[in-house]
Amino acid sequence: VDELDLKPGMPAIAVVKATNVSVELPRG
Repeated sequence: VDELDLKPGMPAIAVVKATNVSVELPRG
């Protein structure tokens, strides 16, 4: 999982993952 954040070509993935976590926290 950390590999995706470390990759310099996957900035969108990090943003999407952060958004998903933020959305899941309040929903849960």
